Parts: sequence; C-alpha cells; structure tokens
Amino acid sequence: MANKADEPRTSKSSAQTHPQVSFLACSNCKTKFPSASADSLCGACRNSDLPPLPQASTSDPDLLRAISLSLAGIQHLARIPETLDKVLEHLSQPSHSQLRLGKNKRPPPSPPDSPGDHPSPSDEEGQVLSAEDSDPDLPDPDIDTPRTQGEVEGLIQAVLNTLNIEDDSPSIEPAKNIFKRHKKSSCIFPAYEQLDDIIKSQWKNPDHRVQLSKRFTQTYPFPKECIDLWSSPPAVDPPVSRLSRNTTIPVADAAAFKDPIDKRLEGFCKSSFTASGSAFRPIFAIAWVAKAMEVWVEQAAQLIGSEDPTTDNILSQIADATTYIGDAALDAARLVAQASAHSVAARRYLWLKSWSADLTSKRSLVSIPFQGKLLFGAELDKIISQATGGRARSSHKLDPRDPPSRGDPFFVPSGKDKGRRRNPISPTPTFAPDFRANKDSPGPLPSLPPSPHKTNPTPHEGVPPPEGIPLGGRLKSFREVWHNKIRDQWVLRVISQGLLIDFSHTPPHRFFVSRLPAKAPDRTKFLSVIQDLAKEGTIQPVPPHSKGRGYYSNLFMVPKKDGSLRPILDLKDLNPFVKRCHFKMESIPSVLASMEENEFMTVIDIKDAYLHIPIHPAHHGFLRFFVDGNHWQFVALPFGLSSAPRTFTKVMAAALEELRLKGIPVIPYLDDLLVKGQTAPLAHLHTSQVLQTLTSLGWTINFNKSNLHPSQSIQYLGLILDSRQGRAFLPQDKVRTLQTRIRSLLGSNKVPLRSAMQTLGTMVASFPAIPYAQSHTRPLQHTILLHQRRDRVNLDRKISIPSRVLLSLHWWLHPLRTTGGKPFPPHHWKILTTDASLRGWGGVIDQTTVQGLWTPEERRLPINLLELRAIRYSLERTETVLRGHPVRIQSDNVTAVAYINHQGGTRSLAALREAREILLWAENNVPAISAVHIPGVDNWLADYLSRQTIDHGEWSLHHEVFRLIVARWGLPDIDLMASRANRQVPSFVSRSLDPLAHAVDALVIPWSFSRVYIFPPLALLPKVIKKIKREGTQTILVAPFWPRRAWFADLIAMAADSPFRLPPRPDLLTQGPVVHPNSHLWALTAWLLRP
Repeated sequence: MANKADEPRTSKSSAQTHPQVSFLACSNCKTKFPSASADSLCGACRNSDLPPLPQASTSDPDLLRAISLSLAGIQHLARIPETLDKVLEHLSQPSHSQLRLGKNKRPPPSPPDSPGDHPSPSDEEGQVLSAEDSDPDLPDPDIDTPRTQGEVEGLIQAVLNTLNIEDDSPSIEPAKNIFKRHKKSSCIFPAYEQLDDIIKSQWKNPDHRVQLSKRFTQTYPFPKECIDLWSSPPAVDPPVSRLSRNTTIPVADAAAFKDPIDKRLEGFCKSSFTASGSAFRPIFAIAWVAKAMEVWVEQAAQLIGSEDPTTDNILSQIADATTYIGDAALDAARLVAQASAHSVAARRYLWLKSWSADLTSKRSLVSIPFQGKLLFGAELDKIISQATGGRARSSHKLDPRDPPSRGDPFFVPSGKDKGRRRNPISPTPTFAPDFRANKDSPGPLPSLPPSPHKTNPTPHEGVPPPEGIPLGGRLKSFREVWHNKIRDQWVLRVISQGLLIDFSHTPPHRFFVSRLPAKAPDRTKFLSVIQDLAKEGTIQPVPPHSKGRGYYSNLFMVPKKDGSLRPILDLKDLNPFVKRCHFKMESIPSVLASMEENEFMTVIDIKDAYLHIPIHPAHHGFLRFFVDGNHWQFVALPFGLSSAPRTFTKVMAAALEELRLKGIPVIPYLDDLLVKGQTAPLAHLHTSQVLQTLTSLGWTINFNKSNLHPSQSIQYLGLILDSRQGRAFLPQDKVRTLQTRIRSLLGSNKVPLRSAMQTLGTMVASFPAIPYAQSHTRPLQHTILLHQRRDRVNLDRKISIPSRVLLSLHWWLHPLRTTGGKPFPPHHWKILTTDASLRGWGGVIDQTTVQGLWTPEERRLPINLLELRAIRYSLERTETVLRGHPVRIQSDNVTAVAYINHQGGTRSLAALREAREILLWAENNVPAISAVHIPGVDNWLADYLSRQTIDHGEWSLHHEVFRLIVARWGLPDIDLMASRANRQVPSFVSRSLDPLAHAVDALVIPWSFSRVYIFPPLALLPKVIKKIKREGTQTILVAPFWPRRAWFADLIAMAADSPFRLPPRPDLLTQGPVVHPNSHLWALTAWLLRP
C-alpha cells in the first residue's frame, strides 16, 4: 500500500482552521479532545514542525496482479493495495512460515546460531508467535503504511464516540510502564458477547462439516477458478496414494487409511482447508468494498468541496477508517492463508506417517511449495523422476515391497527395508551424463574417450590454488565449479550450503570448559593454534546472544610428526546423537589388491582435508568450545565427528568421478591419493590431471607431504609399496619403533597396561607388511583383554606378562620377518575343499581326495573344532601338492573361515589353539593362506544340510539378452564363472567340483581360449579385471556401470569397443524360478575387453 504520508489529499486541507467550527479530535494525529475545540490541531501538533497529515490520493498506480481475474467485474477502483499480491504466497510455503501477531508484525528471524535457538519441529512447529516474542529490532517488510499507536487509538476512539460506546479500558499504572513491551493500548475495541458467540458457536461442534449457504454464495461472488483454488481440498498425488495403499487402482483418499482416527483426521484437515478457503471470499469482499469506499470518500470530498473544517474532518476520519478496514482484511487473509497452508502440511504429514523415511526427508517433502489441486504437486514429480532415474511415473508402480532406488531419500516405505537408513539427498544416478538422455533404451553407449596410453604426456604444471581464500569451508568458494562439473545433488548441497549433521535425535544443551596446558610454552602453542584456526576461517566467535548455549565440547591438541599440533574437537559425547551409516571407502587391503607389478605411482596429500568442507550455519551451535574465556564454534568439518569420514569420502568420490571416467586410476584413502600409470610419463600425466582437477575444485595440496615424482617404490599409508618386487614393506622407522617396544616388554618383569596396549597397536599396524603377523599377536592380546576385564579404568597399573607370551614376542625380533615385506595378494591359489561330520573328515584338491575317521575323544568335540581340525588334517595330508603355493580353503563352516582369515580369535581359546596349529603349518609351507565360505550344497562331498536361501552370486543373465551380446561380438568359447544350472555356453568353469565342469575356480587357472565370457559376482570384479589384464584374453564381461568404483578406470582403458547397455526387463536376472527384484539398480553393461 502506498505510504499515506507522501500523498496529498484531493480535498481541502484539513490543516485549515475555522473559528466557528468545533472539533472533536485533532485533524492531524486524530487524538480525541477532552471537549469540543475550535482548533483543528492539538497542542502537540501545533508546536511541531511536522505538516498536517495529508489526504489520500487516487493516483496510486499499484494494482493487484495475483488475482487479476477477480477484478474483471469491478469498475471505478482507482487504487488496489499491492500487498494483496502477497496473500496467496503463504499457501506456497505450507510448513516453514511462522505467524507473528501484534501491533508490530515482523518476519521470522534468521536461522539461529545455536541449537538452543532453533526450535525443534516437534515442539514449536506451527505455533503462533506473539508480538512479545518477536524481535523489536527486525524490520517489517509487510507494512506499507506504518501506523503509530496514536493513530490506531485515535481511530478506535472515533469509532467508540460515533457508536456512543463508553471507553472502559483499564488505565495503566505508572509502575507498569517499566514493562513497555507488555504495555496495553489505552484504547481497545470492545468484545461483545455477540462476537464471542460467533466464534464459540463454531468451536462448540468442531467435527461439523463446512456448509456454505446460498446466501453466502450470493453475497460473496468470485470467479469459479478462484473459489476452486481457495476452498477445494487438494487431491493426493497418485504416487503417494499408491505407496500408502500398496495398489495402483485409484480409490478415495480416505480408503488408504486403515486407522479410523486417521480417516477422521484426514476429513477434518480437508474441512479445515475448505473453511479457510471459503473465508477468503468475505475477507476479500471486505477488502474490495473498503477500497471502493476510499474512492467514494475521495469523490465525495471533491463533489462537496466544502470549506467547512468539520465536514473535512469527518471525511478524513471515514477515509482512515476504510483504509483500516482494508488493511485488517488483508491481515486476516494472511492468517487464513497460513491456516490453510497448515492444513496442507498436516495432511502431508498424515500421508507420510506410515513411511519409515527419516524425519528430515519427510520434512523436506512437507516443505514442498503448495500449488493447489494436488497435495504435493509438480515438485514431487521432479523428485520421483530424479529418484527413479527419469522413469515415467505412469509406467512405474511404487510398491512398498520394492527396495528404494539408488540414492532415493524419500521413498523408503515401511516393510522389509524398515530401519535401513537412506541418505536424505539423492546422489548422482548410476549412469554417466553422456548416457542419461537415453537411459532406458538398450543399445550401444557413446564412444569412449581416447585411451590414456595413446596420449602424449605433457610436463606437469602445478597451478597453485587461488590466494586469499580461507581454508575453513574453502570448497564453498568454488561452488560454481562444482555445479559445472559435479551432478551429485547431496554433494552440491553440502558444498553450497554446508553439511547438516544427520542426527538421530537432537542433542541437549551442554557447556564444557576446555583446559589450557599447565606449562606456559605449551599454553602459548595451544592458543596460537586457535588463532590460526580463526585466521583460516575454520572457527569463528559465537554470537553474543548465543554464548553458553548449544553443545560445547573439549578441544585438545595432538602432536603431528613435524612437531606441529593438530586440533581435535572431542565429540565423543556428541557422536552418539549422530546416525551411524554404513558406507564403503578404500582400505589398505583394497589398495594392495589393486596393485600391479612394475607400475609407477605418485602420492598426493590434501592439506587439512576435512576443514575444506563447510558446516551449515544451523549446525554451528553443535560444534562449540570454550577456552581461555572465549566462545568459539567450528564452521568447517572438524576432526572427531563420527560422520566426517563418510562425508569426506562421498565428497571426494564425486570429485574423482570425472577422472575415472577418463580412465585415470586414482585411489583415495581419505586425504591421501595414490595415482598410478603403467609408465613413468603416463603416471606423470595422470598426476597432472588429478592435480588440476583437485585445485580447480578448491582442494589445497600439501606439496611438502606429496610425492609427485613417479616411482615404482613409494611410501603410502605408512607402507612402502614396491611394484618391482610386488611387495609391501614396513618403513625402517616403524621397524625400529616396533622392536624397541617389544624389547621394552621383554626387559621388564612388570609393565604398565598402557605400554602393553601401545605395543599391541604397533603390531597391528604392521599386518599389511609382515606375513602371518596377526597370529603372533594373539597371546599378548589375550593377556591384555584378561586384565581389561578386571579393570577398564586404570591403564597405568602394572601387569605381569606370562612366560609363554614373552616367548611369542621373540618372533618379532627376527630381521627377515619384519623387513622382508609381504607379497601383494596372489593371483593364483590352490583350492582345498574340506568338511567335517561327527563321523569323520574329508578334503579335496584338484582330483586328489583324502579322508579319515575321528577318534572317540574327537567325536565329543564341538563341530567348529572338528571343522578346523579337518582343515589341518587335509593340509598335512596334501602337503606335497600345496607346498610353495598360496592356499585357499573352501569350507561351509563360518567359524572355521573366520579363524583362518583373522589368524585366530578371542571368543574361544580351543578354536584359537586349533587355528594356531594350521597357521604354524602354513607359515612353514605356503606363502599365504585364506579361507572362503561356500554353501553346503556346493560342498557335495560332505553330508551337510544346505541353507534354503538364494545364492546372490549365482544370478543368470536372460538368454535373449545374452544372444544380443553374441550377435554383437560373437560366441565365446567358455563361461568362466558359472554352474551347470546357469551356464550360457556348454563349456564352463565352476567354483566347486563338478563332473561336467571344464575346471574349478576361473581365477586360478590359465585362460587359454580365444574369447571368454564372464559374469562375476560384484565382490570378485576387481580380481577378475586383474586376471583379464594378466591373461590378455579377449573377454566379454558383464559388469555394473559404476564410474565411482576404482576398477572402472581399468574397464575404460581395456575396452575394445563401446560398452553395450543391457536392456531393462523384469526378468533380466534369474536363479531358477526366482527373478531378481532389483536388477535395474545394477545398470548392467556388457564390455568387450582386450588388454
């Protein structure tokens, strides 16, 4: 609404006085006179330099745009309030807005800086905030013409005088003036019983339906499209109703609710929407009539043209009154619109009630802007399209029994997936962007990028990161680059807005004082690190109004190798509130499994990697600490948060996706990246491309810790990887530390428990570089666990170490054991299959079989011990065949497999002793030993009952789809990973003994064939790719198109033709009569590989 203070009235000025006229109120400020006065101005206005209040004008050009249809039949309206444009905006935000009532209408405050300032949805969502609760310092953008208290009181007094109503409002005592925010107005509208009865008559029967009379329709006519939009409850979106009903047949909304209370609640929400929408009609009618009355009063003033100040004063009061009526109608419309929006939000929560999605996902759906007609609207269609990879909604049945799509955060219905946590933000779909446009149509994929082996390497040109950008939350400054290169919406949201910590439930307020070191030099270093964090933008001072609120934790320092200090925020008490989500990341075993002989490597280290990721401002309050009288809060991802590794891994995986699509082998282990190449120039080229990508995205490279010179022997993750020898070695400093700690234990009768635990930890760190090291830690581990069970608190108490444990420690002092290195995981294994029953034992290797019977004493042993003993007897009987070769045990006993792979255990001393006998034999005869579990049905020499479950490694490709592959690349000679039930060609290799099979275990036999076909289990895919590279055989491989996996770069490099996307069909994968329910999630693709 235009500001009245800037508009001159078209009638005669009310500031003119007439000595023969009496005035009841000041013509300028409308203050009531004690008695009739000949002066039109009060004393305050006479003494003021302010000009008298001007009259309203009819020249304001602002018109209502949002409901222009409603204006078609209204003529002669010179002015329409612009604020009506915003009335329906409340309907578009059904859950976010909070109403503020009172004489100063104010917008909701900005997000708080502490958890305490942020009201939880369960406690305060939807509550109305009064004027006393609002912040008086915030501006009010909704008020076009601010009214002073004197103006409102003058108008109320004029109404009371005109209607001959006595003002009985209580007077204010001077003592009460102290509380100015709670001061009552001196003039208030009267509340008669008639008005009260109107409200109470509706509250008396809250379950009555809304019924609009014919008189109501005739009295407040509006266009039908407006009436339908305002008062017709929105229909439930078909995907939502199908999910709730578990059906695709359209039925009434209420039929989806089995609980009668939910049915009634649905009805009341719809009735509330109808009642609120119907209220718009009289409210807007009042607004139009009031606005027309303003024009009429202006016209009357022009027609009368009286010089009489009394007439002028009355017309001025009428104009002000009509303006007040219009403004009040608009305020009522806003409140009614918000009530209507809240009914929509209530219905949305009701329809999402049975879903087992997390609260954040539901809240995101509820917050979708409401657009009418449908409960969720077109925005839901976009979410479904993204979550389902672009499939049409009409052809896809959303069944609660179906597992959610990859990355689907919202549609996690109750059922077998209940409790499985899904990320609230959908990650990038499985396929790369080049294939997104034609995702559902089978056929060849676009051409691959040129092989990196054919690219002329260029010298590395390290481009330093831009200067002046702070380290804390640094990636946010590069969000435009991320949006141009990355499509993972969750990652983009973290980069742009900051990480919202995924809490299982909201932590309470907690205050904690971090202690400074006692020594002055240490205290100075401590405070210096804090100042460095502040300069880097990692931390910032807590806002004054939030100090002491939120969640405070202890800040401490951990020394680095270079002597500097690493700040750690101790979040061990906050982490239990954080959801624990399973995720996959690279590990030392996975890195070693990917190693190839004679390849060149470089290492890239990212400086303070976690601190690059910003934290959402709403969650700064959970990461606070207090030290040296100052309140600080982390604004970047700190060390110590339990979800930090998962967050960083997901962000880094998205950053490296583009590189892997180019065939660049880069393996990230948190902030340490290993880049590889078959030649030194190629490794140099790959390193340059990785550095360029990382720096362009905002990562800061620590060149002091990085090793950018391609080498075949490089230190990575605390190991020395030597591709020439095919071994991983322990660095000399770690060897010295290990042996020093062991000698310290051997040289003392009693040692502190802490010292023994530190020695054990050093031993564990050496496992990847010392063969059979884990088995020689079990005696010391058992002793430590025994003392820990007695007293878990005092780690400084001294304990005695038994002589047998001391004897086992001498094994670690042998130089060849600690410095000889450990071979990379072997390529070929000898397969020994064993089984045990209560009568005897048996073993099979190739075509050789061994067997025996138990003694009466052995028959009384538990079956787990018998299984381990069967393995030991079989190894000893086949020693001549196995000596010098890596051995893989196949057993249907889970305990036996675990005790061999873990080289012992802690739960059973008897099983530990049996496993130790096996491992001692293996240490003296074979370079490596491992075990795998096979179902009892595949271990056909044993009398063992099979588990009646689906074997997830035995899915068979549909024969018609296989024929499409054969038509493209020809018929293969053999199916290398199959059984007699799912083989695609007559000749096959099985994973267990089969009279019809060509051989057993395709990974350990030579591939002397011209063309082979293989559809391996996902877990074996990296090993299969390595086998293909070694054998050099032309291979038709069926594998998922997952460019984020480390092995994907190898597929790109070896591809001899464009990959072929397998057509989506419900029976793409079968296992006998069983059809795989989610074959579309695998994005299966056929590859023709020629190393």
